[in-house]
Amino acid sequence: MKKILVMLLVFCGLSFSQTLKFVTSPDYPPFSYMKDGKYTGVDMEILDNVAKRAGFDYEIVQTSFERIGGELDLGADFAISSITKTAERSAKFDFSDKYYEATQLFIAEQGNDFISKDSLIGKKIGVINSKSVQERLAQSIPDAEVIVAGSLVNLIVVAKTGKVDAIIVESTNAPSVLFNDYENVSEKDKMGLDMLRELNLGKKLEIFHIENSDDGEFCIITKKGTHAGELAKINSALESMKNDGTIAKILAKYKVK
Repeated sequence: MKKILVMLLVFCGLSFSQTLKFVTSPDYPPFSYMKDGKYTGVDMEILDNVAKRAGFDYEIVQTSFERIGGELDLGADFAISSITKTAERSAKFDFSDKYYEATQLFIAEQGNDFISKDSLIGKKIGVINSKSVQERLAQSIPDAEVIVAGSLVNLIVVAKTGKVDAIIVESTNAPSVLFNDYENVSEKDKMGLDMLRELNLGKKLEIFHIENSDDGEFCIITKKGTHAGELAKINSALESMKNDGTIAKILAKYKVK
């Protein structure tokens, strides 16, 4: 009888779908943001498709971008939040295959006399988040003062009001920053951006340098040495999504190039 009971428990355990905790910072449209009280964006659609193909359920753990590693230390399973693969992060986390690769845009007011990132030596440079690729790039410029804006709205404000000399953003944010295209941003950001558009604040912005960095690959991450089996299934799902065009369709939906 005990053997039968054990076998039934094992069978029942295998029949239930596994629920994994995924960390995200929903403040980076169009990849991860809140809309109508729901998590949305490229990252969220990638996750939803991966979960269905890999056969697991998931729940979202919300935090700030800077706290993602801490949440994984506290027991969350994975994180998806426009996280790029860097040497520093690779020492702490295992990475999935990439699902997107971004370029970094150096942007300033139209009519600027910048010709390369070296033009920013000793200048003030704005970025959205700390511990980001953009902050690292800005910090690599000698004597530059780096201003962390905290949101896309704040970044555009400091750029257009002369609080910084230039900003660095991922190519994902080009529609909002350059063309006032706010279709795929959070409701909170949209309100602020619409106000900026109505105020016609400052000059228009333009790109003066594009950086094809080695760490522009967006990946799903997990604490190093954990979840090898699940990570393999995630990679298999991502591969099938690339092959059947699912990832391309998601990126096109959010106007991501």
